[in-house]
This record gives sequence, structure tokens and C-alpha cells, in this order.
Amino acid sequence: MYYSAQIQADYRRYVKMFGAQMDIREFTRLFWERAEGSKAKIPKAMEDAFREPATDDERQIKTFIDRFNAQQATRLEQELFKQRTRLRMQSGRCKRR
Repeated sequence: MYYSAQIQADYRRYVKMFGAQMDIREFTRLFWERAEGSKAKIPKAMEDAFREPATDDERQIKTFIDRFNAQQATRLEQELFKQRTRLRMQSGRCKRR
């Protein structure tokens, strides 16, 4: 079973057991906090639920998801650049010896 399917199944089981549910405002707050730098871990399956937004709230959430993903891409590209630079410098030092 894929991880995202497990998350959906686990969430449904959680709701069934405890009656807990998040309204759209809670989802909006959660995704906004993450876009603002919170370390919240949100399963991809939750993001996928807003892939094709139908309401204004869903469109706002999609905006937060897109902003977070762009920030992550930039951060990872910068980290990759640092690692490549470090590798080139180490490689150059090894050749001189």
C-alpha cells in the first residue's frame, strides 16, 4: 500500500474512532503556518486533496502549498549547489597532492 493511501486510511480510522475532524479554516491555518516557516510535516496525500481547488478557501490553501513547494525547491537547489562546490574544491585539493 502506498504511503499516501495509508495516510488517508489512517485519517479515516482516526476520525471514526475519535470523531475528530478539521474544518477548512484549520487546513488553511495549517498550510499557512507551514508556508510561513513552521516545521509542520504534512503528508502529500493531504496536499493532493487541494490539487484542483473548487472554493476560495481551497484556492488559498493551494496558494500556500505552491509557495511552500517553491521555497523548498529553492532551499534544496541552494544546498545542492553548496555540496557540488564543496565536492569540486575537495576534488581539486586531492589532485594537487
